[in-house]
Amino acid sequence: MANYVERLTRGVDANVVYTATRQIAEALSAQREAVLGEISEALATAGVTLPPDLSFDVTEHIEPTLPWDAHQADIDFGNLSTQYAVELVELLVNTQSGMQRFARGIPTVGGRTHIGVLKRGEGFTPLNEPKLQHLHTGYSH
Repeated sequence: MANYVERLTRGVDANVVYTATRQIAEALSAQREAVLGEISEALATAGVTLPPDLSFDVTEHIEPTLPWDAHQADIDFGNLSTQYAVELVELLVNTQSGMQRFARGIPTVGGRTHIGVLKRGEGFTPLNEPKLQHLHTGYSH
């Protein structure tokens, strides 16, 4: 469950993308059917006789999409120090957890937060250790 974090970092979450894309596809399909109906009606009104065996399908060749990534947070993930990365993770986890406190229904994220660091050649290290601080341990629901 990361919808609030996605909204913060990407500007949208997967549910918004899915819903909007589906609605765009439905609107394009309805528009396509309306245009075909209007063309058929205009041809009939003009007295144009089409061959009875004429058949054609107008299919969608381009996926409906929007520039979803155009407004994402400008975070240089690749160049964060380990301490800043830990603090970013704290922020993101606590944002999701904090928003869950106010959402309808049963919170699916929350409680005590545990963060660790996985480094190449060193393996996994749970925090807190002297060099890295994990201070913001979450909300108690």
